[in-house]
Amino acid sequence: RETMKFILEFFIIIILLKIAWQDKKTYRIPDPMLIALGFSGMIFRCVEGGVKWEECVAGICGASILLLMVSFFKPGSFGGGDVKLMAVSGLILGGERNLYALFWGMAVAGVYCILMMNAGRIDRKSKIALGPFLCVGVIWEFVSHEAEIMQFF
Repeated sequence: RETMKFILEFFIIIILLKIAWQDKKTYRIPDPMLIALGFSGMIFRCVEGGVKWEECVAGICGASILLLMVSFFKPGSFGGGDVKLMAVSGLILGGERNLYALFWGMAVAGVYCILMMNAGRIDRKSKIALGPFLCVGVIWEFVSHEAEIMQFF
């Protein structure tokens, strides 16, 4: 069971890194990658044991609905891939941790934008791929939670 869990954790991180790379190159997050992430996340939640499906639903809805609402009031602020990525990552992380992942991703994106603006590489009107930063937040929350669990053993 622990071997299976480790393999799934590794696979989830690889998929997130691939999503980040793809979004950085093309400004698109392909649906097959999101499906693979969601499928891996469902299996991971089952292998992990003690799945609380209401927590999964909260994770799917929380951050993604927040991004959708912002997009509704400020069209073009977030892409559909970003919204779907946060919905799928919510399945893996649950509601609260997915909101933290969104926070960390946005914080890293903000620091990146400030540095790039100071360097003259982008301006206030520039668009960036948000997916890589969201993936950083998701990986951070995913890995930090696993490290906390391992401290008890």
